[in-house]
Formats: sequence, structure tokens, C-alpha cells
Amino acid sequence: MSIFQPYIYLYSIILLAFLLCIVKEELSYTGGNTSVLLEKVKHIRSFKKVDFFCFFTVSIIVLLFIATRDVTVGTDTATYVAFFKHPSFLYHEEKTDLFFEYYGRVLRLLIGKSKEGFIFFSSLISCFGVFFIIWKTSKRKMYSLLLFMIMGTSSIFFFQYLCLMRQCIAISYFMLAIYFLFEYKSSAYRKYFLFLIFYISAVFTHASCLFTLPFIIIAYFKPITKKEIWLAVILVTYFMSALGISIVGDLIELVFGFLDFGKYSGYAKINFGMIEQKGWLNMNLLPFIVLASIILYVCPFKKIGDFRIQFALFSVVLNNLFYDNLMWSRLTLYLSLFMIITIPNVTFDKLKICKFSTIAFILVYYLYKTSTQLIFNASWLATGNFIVPYKSWLFEF
Repeated sequence: MSIFQPYIYLYSIILLAFLLCIVKEELSYTGGNTSVLLEKVKHIRSFKKVDFFCFFTVSIIVLLFIATRDVTVGTDTATYVAFFKHPSFLYHEEKTDLFFEYYGRVLRLLIGKSKEGFIFFSSLISCFGVFFIIWKTSKRKMYSLLLFMIMGTSSIFFFQYLCLMRQCIAISYFMLAIYFLFEYKSSAYRKYFLFLIFYISAVFTHASCLFTLPFIIIAYFKPITKKEIWLAVILVTYFMSALGISIVGDLIELVFGFLDFGKYSGYAKINFGMIEQKGWLNMNLLPFIVLASIILYVCPFKKIGDFRIQFALFSVVLNNLFYDNLMWSRLTLYLSLFMIITIPNVTFDKLKICKFSTIAFILVYYLYKTSTQLIFNASWLATGNFIVPYKSWLFEF
């Protein structure tokens, strides 16, 4: 068990902070002889203080866990450190995306060739966008943070943040771009300008972000609000995956046959081996389908057009379509991350009596998924992103 101690400590802190927020919220409804309205106002103010303290404190702990990891944690970490130390900033002896190269050049001017500094600042940028959009748009911030730590499709979101350094920086820019486009209360000129700045930064840091553009356009100009359409598309795409009907994979190969996407062209036929699952009982797909069903059942018609819900539902459909090549399912990470905000926002206030049983069901399953991935990661059969054993260049465990 000693090999898992860092993760046990981390998840214990997160769960305790989440439970503290839940208990505080429930207790805030009781006691006193004041009016119902005044009681609700007191409840909101009291809960926000606890929520802010827990979220801020635990976010710092999570950030430090990611930012102080050793170069051996995460399969991509060592290769990106090698890029940072390379005289010409080459990644696997090839040019990388333009903004990431300039980011490396500027950072090296500021801190020299410190691998610890590179990992720290890259992680700081990576985490900022996700923590920012949780704080700005989630109604239950600790619940969203907890889901960030335990939720995922083929791999837990948090585990990917220990590995996918460049893409996670792009995701951070993407999250900021989405906030300014959909939530920022300002003039149209300023809103669109900030969106473009961060979105272009995301695309030129990891070109895969360009994949999100059609879904942004749909969510912003013409969101799909009919529950029947969503349910039908989700079920049809799941049946396609279960029956082995691959459209997207063949289409990608066809496109790459005519166009050269540089290093991204090699992704078309790459898979992750043992974690690819097929057939009707595909646990990389089914949990998100269940969550999508809960969202569609609980969410009022008028709220379906919300960008967070749109992105979460799009990610479910795309996960179904990308079932046969999970390398390409990384494309959905930009959208599937919105599930950690959508689930608390939609379910917490609506399920009433079933609230805690629903929360417990989600948490138990994803804690099980998290623990099994950690255990498998420590086995001799493990392939892919190695995050066990965890080592830190700052802390001793």
C-alpha cells in the first residue's frame, strides 16, 4: 500500500473537504426563528465562505501535487522536459506547435533550464483554466473539483493532467476562451476579442483544439435543445459502437490520406492497446451515457441550451463515435471536462430526495474506477501514462 500513499493522502483531503461543504450546507438550513427568506440568505452567505475556503485550499494542494511531480511521473513529462532543455526546442527532434515553442523559449529566459521550474509553471497554467471556470460557473465548486479528480472516460481527467502537458495548457486557454465568449459580461467587442486571443493561443499550443470549433459555433448560435434529439443521437451512436460500426475512424484515415497534418497525421492508426474496449458492455462509454440520461431527465427544457450542458452532451456522442481509437478520444477532453460542472449544476438542486443517493452512486463508481486505474498502473501489465509510483521534487512521502 505504501506505493499508493501520496494518492491516498490527496484523495482523503478532497473527500473530507467535499463532505464538510455538504454538511455545512445542510446544517445551514436548520435552527433559528428567523423568517425563511432570512434563513436562506444566511445559508447562502455561510455556505459560500466554507465553499471558498475549501475550494481555494484544496485547489492549491491539487496544484502542488501536479506541479511538483518528478520528471518520471507521466509518460509525456520527460519528453517535454527534454524539449525544454533542447537547444532548438525540438520535441522528438521535430518542431512543435508555435505558441508552445515560444512559451518554452520565454520561460527558459526567465528561469534557465530548471526542469522543476518548467514542470511547475506548465502545471500552473494547465490548472488555472480548469479551476477558474469551476469557480466562475459551478454551483457546487467542491463537487466539481472532486469530479475533476475522479471522473473520466478511458482515463481519469486528473491522471491526464499528470501526463498531457502541452494539451492541458491548451485546455486551460480553451476554458478561458469559452468563459469570455459565453459568460463574460462586457461589450461584444471586448468579449469576442478576449475569446479570440485565448482560443488562438489554445490552437497554436495544441492544434487538436481546432476540433472544438464546430461545437462552439453550434452551442453559441444554435444550441440543440430538444431532449428527444439528444437521446436518439446518443443511443444510435452507442449502438454503432457496440456493433462495431466505425465511421469516424475511417473518415479520419480518408482525410489524412489527402491532407498532411504533420505530426498529428500519425495519430490516425494509434491506439492505447489494452484500454480499448468494444461490445455492449463498454465501461469507457456507458457511465457517461448514464450521466447524460440523468442530465436530460432532470434538466428543464430551457436550460438544455446552456453551453456547459451542450458541451457535456456533445462529448458523450463523440465518445461513442471514437470508441475504436481512444487516441482520438483525447479530442473530446476539451468538451468532456464540462461534465464536472454540468453534473453538480443540474442534479444538486433538482433531485431533492434522491440527491444523496445519486451523488453516492456517482462517487462510488468513479472512486472505484480511479482506484482500479491506480492499481493497474502499478502492475507489470501497465501501458500508457505511468503515474505510479508518484514522486515529488519538493515533498517526501
